[in-house]
Amino acid sequence: MDTHWYDGNFVIAANGNQYAITVPDSAKAIAFFSTKAAFLNTDTNEWNYNSPIGKAFEDAYDHFEKNYKNLDTTTRRNLAYEMAMATVLNSFNTGITLHKKDSNGNFKPIVVKTVIPNPNKPKKKQYVQDCL
Repeated sequence: MDTHWYDGNFVIAANGNQYAITVPDSAKAIAFFSTKAAFLNTDTNEWNYNSPIGKAFEDAYDHFEKNYKNLDTTTRRNLAYEMAMATVLNSFNTGITLHKKDSNGNFKPIVVKTVIPNPNKPKKKQYVQDCL
């Protein structure tokens, strides 16, 4: 990854939501990029669900899907995916940030931190959104 040439990328979801992917910390992004084969399924380009990041993504996705249970299926899944992706990008120090376009046309960063309030119960996690 040549950081002199890469600033970010735009993605439009099936439901029309617009996202930007930026690299605010190129050193972390380069380090993550060099180890991505351990985290990605090379056939599907999805997270490898046997890797720590894949498991964390799945846990966060399940959490957010339950959080959004009152929404229609498509919206619930899109929001759960968005929040889970923001969670793992932050938790694994990837140097990459997901942004979402708001109703005013501005892209705002989505930063979600994983908190374990009780160290004796490490599987009981809380997800705290810092931005957006």
